[in-house]
Amino acid sequence: MLRLSKKIVDAIKKLITLGLSESEIVKEIRRVFQIEIEDWSDDELIEEIREIALEMQALKNKTNTPKPRF
Repeated sequence: MLRLSKKIVDAIKKLITLGLSESEIVKEIRRVFQIEIEDWSDDELIEEIREIALEMQALKNKTNTPKPRF
């Protein structure tokens, strides 16, 4: 799988947090980072967006897990 630069990943995370759809995120990322991702297909970008969203959700679930009280 191809990997995006940290600045693109960070931008995607912000857009996910704002609640944008995958297609809206692809459109915005293409607009801002046009040269850096010109070789990426929309499907490749969506796959990366989904992976990033899953990682964010896993991290959120991990940090929101209540700690046992003894």
